[in-house]
Parts: sequence; structure tokens; C-alpha cells
Amino acid sequence: MSPSEVQLQAFFQQSADAMVLMENGCFTACNAMAVSMMGFSDEQELLGLTPLDISPEYQPDGRRSVDKVGEITRRTLEDGSYRFEWLNLLVDGTTLWVEVVSTLIFHEDKAIINAVWRDISKRKAVEAASQKYQERLGLLMQQTPVAIIEWSSELAVIGWNPAAEKIFGYTAAEMIGGDVNQFIPESERVSVGKVIAALMAKRGGRYSLNKNNRKDGTIIICEWINTALRDVNDNVVGVFSMVQDVTERERTRDEILNKSQALEQALQDLKNTQLQLVQGEKMASLGTLMAGIAHEINNPIGFLNGSIKNAEEHIEDLFEYLETYHEHQPPTEPVQDAAEDLDLDFLLEDLPVMLTSMQRATNRIKSISRSLRIFSRTDTEDKILADVHEGLDSTLLILKFRLRANETRPEVEVIKHYCDDFLEIYCFPGQLNQVLMNLLANAIDAFDEVNQGRSFEEIQANPNRIVIETETVDDAQLQIRIQDNGCGMTPEVQERLFDQGFTTKAVGKGTGLGMAIAHQIITEKHGGTLTCTSEAGKGSTFTITLPTN
Repeated sequence: MSPSEVQLQAFFQQSADAMVLMENGCFTACNAMAVSMMGFSDEQELLGLTPLDISPEYQPDGRRSVDKVGEITRRTLEDGSYRFEWLNLLVDGTTLWVEVVSTLIFHEDKAIINAVWRDISKRKAVEAASQKYQERLGLLMQQTPVAIIEWSSELAVIGWNPAAEKIFGYTAAEMIGGDVNQFIPESERVSVGKVIAALMAKRGGRYSLNKNNRKDGTIIICEWINTALRDVNDNVVGVFSMVQDVTERERTRDEILNKSQALEQALQDLKNTQLQLVQGEKMASLGTLMAGIAHEINNPIGFLNGSIKNAEEHIEDLFEYLETYHEHQPPTEPVQDAAEDLDLDFLLEDLPVMLTSMQRATNRIKSISRSLRIFSRTDTEDKILADVHEGLDSTLLILKFRLRANETRPEVEVIKHYCDDFLEIYCFPGQLNQVLMNLLANAIDAFDEVNQGRSFEEIQANPNRIVIETETVDDAQLQIRIQDNGCGMTPEVQERLFDQGFTTKAVGKGTGLGMAIAHQIITEKHGGTLTCTSEAGKGSTFTITLPTN
């Protein structure tokens, strides 16, 4: 045996693939891998057999093995080489997929077929699994209630499953090759075009919710999940869309949303009604109380004013009489002594001064009574002309007792900058006065908080101060600014300041309705605005803007 024949024999025996030689249709030689692959003990068991001896009667394509062996042999003899797949029957009765390359060779004038078997059972298993998956996928596309639509890169329909037929009413035969605009309403085409453009440019478009036309002319709402299909070069080769008819869902959602909005509105109306009831009750109680106090004060004041005026007239008459008496009847010594004991000169001088002081005091009490009446005036159904400066002054007068100095702090400074060009505006004066009272009282409460831990002298060096400013804006609005240098508010408190029920005061000291009522009176009753700017530790400024008519 020549060296080349030795090498060839070694290659034949050591090959990782199974190799067999056939002459006249029988195996005449085989390597160890062929013996092992087929499950034989040694090569003698394989030699002498034919391909039909190690093959099932039928191949997986349904053809008889004997027919295919004859065809393969003929092709190999004619072409010199032939590649094919074959199902071998092993010794234990199982089968094995092999890829076969049969080659015609000549040796010593003999025609020999060399067959190389390669185990492809794993590949075939994967192919079988893939085939089953494709079959299941096909069943899924046919049976799913979700419409499956496949488009070409030019957006022509190339796939249309039964669910799409049911949802849109068009058969696959009617839609294959059809255009997207066939079931897109005119009103939706611009928005759908943007979705498609974004999908093609990889900028979105994967989800859309839009109206669609059914074949019968009805309009439905569909939810689309779109996927652009791209090749290895990132070029769009098609679009895969999954579509659901969500008309009922969207209708139900709209109904729920409308009911939710109606409930929210009802809740807000209930809150407003509560505020109005509380406000009305407070104003009615406060108005009745103050009106009663003013009435009770007016009765004795009226009596005192009349009595003082009568006393002044009587005293003047008495002084004239005394002067006339002294002129015509000089006093005797006892009368002169009595006058000296009484200090008649001082009495005649001091008595008019005393009556004047009494008159000023009654005027002051009368002014307080008038302020009470102004503050507690009963509002009418329509706005009336009222002087806001008068309302501010009456509110400050009522709060005078809280502004005075006490043992813990000096008097609260009140600085007023009233605009000169302002006369009266149309408003509900009683309710507006309630807002002013609330804002000013809260400012005083803020001083009580910021003063904690400070001495009288420290407060005196940096006194508590309220600045009230009014200003006309474009002759159509009036602004009232109430600024204090109290404790201020954090942004979190400012955000909830006008919420109903929110309060920063201790339990039992605040209901959380005051600022909510104030905001409602200004915004809803007067068509104005109420805003607050504040910084913790530096005070707050409330700005009321009201239309003047």
C-alpha cells in the first residue's frame, strides 16, 4: 500500500463523519463512526447490507425508501455527486436524520459510491420545532380576536386575518393590496400620517388610538400597536400591526369620566354650599350682634347728646344770670365767702371744658357705633356702591383692642397708604368687610406666633407692623394689599392656604374655613382675585383685586 493510500485509509477511519463505500448496491466498507452511528457492534454487521436494510419503509416526505434509493443512485451515477437528507433506521429501532453526500469514484475500473453521513438530528429537531411554532403562530393569527394586519413598505395591505375581517367588515380578498386610507376617516388622516412618519423614522408611532371606518359606514375606535419591520441594513421592509376595537371601552371610559367630573362638581358645589352656609351664619350672627350693640349704644348716647346740649344751654343761661346779678346786686360777705370756698372762678372756667370733653366722648362712642353698623351691614342681592376705605377703617376700629399694647408687646403699628383717586366701588360690603377682618385678624395672630421667645424691648426695636395700601389699576380695578412682618409661611402652606378645612392653628383655634370663605367671596361673589406671597420668617402680603363696577 502506497503512502497516499495509507493516508487515505487513515482519513477514512478517523473522520468525524460516518463514511461507507458501496458496490453494486451493497456496503463494502465503513469506518468506525458509521458503525457507532448505526448502533452496530462492529463493521461486519454493517457490511453486506444495502441502504434499504437500514431505512424505514417510508421517508418523512411520504415516499417509499426503495423508490428514493433508486432515484438517488441514478442521480449520483449521472452527476457524479448528489447531496440529500435521509432518515436512517438504527439497530434499536429508532430513526436518525443524516445529511448524505454520495460521490461516484472509480477504483481499478470499478464504480464505487462513497457516502458520507452527517448527523443532523439536532438541526432537524430545531426545524421541526420551528415548523410547529410557525404552525401555532399561523393558528394564533387565524384564531386570535386581535386583528393582525401586515403592510408592505409602501403601506399596501399584505396580511389580513379573520379578526381584522370581523372588526372592519372587509374580507381579506377585499383588503389584500388595498391602501391604508380605505378605512381611515378623513378627519383622522393627518394624525395617522404623523404616526406612520414617526414609525418609519424610528421616532415613535408604536401606539396610537384613532377612529376607523367599517365597511358598513359606522365609525369605531381602535387601539393600534405597530412595529416597523427592518432588514439587516435597517431599511423598512414592512409594518406589523395588532388592532383591537375599543369603542365600548372608550365609551365606558368617557361615561365614567363624565360621572367622575359630575361627582367632583357635586362635591365642589357641596363644599361651596357649606362655605356659604357657614359664611351666612357667621355674618348673620355677627351682624345681629353688632347691630344690637350699636342700637343699645345709640339709645343712651342719644340721651347723653341731648342732655349735654341742654346742659350747655342751661349753664350758659345760668352764667348770664350770674353776671347780671353781680352787676346789679354786689354779693354780700357771706355770698363772697361761699364763692371763694367753691372756687367759683375755676368752676365757671372748668365746667364748659368738662362739657366739651363729654361731648367729644359721646362723639367717639357714636363713631364706634357707626363703625359697627358699617361692618355689620346686611348685603342685598345685588352689589351696591360702598367706600372700601370706610370698611377698612371700621374693621381696624373693631380690632383696636387687639392692636393696643399689652404687657408682652408694644402696640401694633398700622400704616395706611390709601389712594387719593378712589371713591366707591360696586361690591357686597358686608362680605368684603368679613374678608378684611379675616386677613387683619390672621396678621395679628401671626404676630403672636413670631413674638414667642422675644422680650418687650426686642419687639419694640423691631415692632410688629401692618401696612395697608390701596391702588387703582387702569381705572377698572382696585387693589388692596395687606402686608405684615409676622412669621410668614412655607411654600407647602401657601399651596394649601385656600383649601377648605386646611388650618395651621392648634386644635380648637381654627376651622380651616376662614381663608376658603375669603377666597370664595373675592373670586366668586366679586369676580376678583385673592393671592398671597410669603416667606417663612419674613411675613406675608395678601393682595385683593376687585373690579370697580
